[in-house]
Amino acid sequence: MEGSLGLSMGYQIQTKGFATEALFQLAFDVKGKRKSMLGEGRTNGIPFKTHEIDDYAAGKKYTVTNGKCVVSVLKVEMVSCIPSDAKLLMSTFVGYGDKKIDVDMYSFSFNGANITMSVTKDSCVPVSQHVILPGAFIDIGYMGMTSGIRNTTVFNIPKPCQQIGTFEHQQNDVEHVGHRRHSFGLLTKSENCL
Repeated sequence: MEGSLGLSMGYQIQTKGFATEALFQLAFDVKGKRKSMLGEGRTNGIPFKTHEIDDYAAGKKYTVTNGKCVVSVLKVEMVSCIPSDAKLLMSTFVGYGDKKIDVDMYSFSFNGANITMSVTKDSCVPVSQHVILPGAFIDIGYMGMTSGIRNTTVFNIPKPCQQIGTFEHQQNDVEHVGHRRHSFGLLTKSENCL
């Protein structure tokens, strides 16, 4: 699956507040257990360009921001569905008349975050997501989502990362969100989850 992801988030590290707005091209490969997010945005008015690859099979995360790479250990499992214990908050729709799209909105917890997520009712395509962590919130809108991935080179290890060793650092949730800028890139419902 691929498409665009618009993100707006606020977070605090110690006493300093941060606001980030960004637009990413998202590619999510369930079979290959990997995710790519490529885009740009601003944090407190300062522009950034980033490419992040989560390689769940290898247990590595490659993050290139403004040309500098960090390779870190990825210790979480790939989440490709809304958890079976998620609570259905409502069934509603987006649009109107014969152009409306039916959506389901769920609430659940994941890695210490409270998440509200909407997906299309019949095909489970992500529509929106709201994430609350201690000291942080993230709002995500998904656009232009399609099945398949046209350009799988987005999963190639970026050149700045090819000669770098893996960095292992235990971050708290707020540091983790601040570093990644988009901690919960894609959670979707699949037939084997709900």
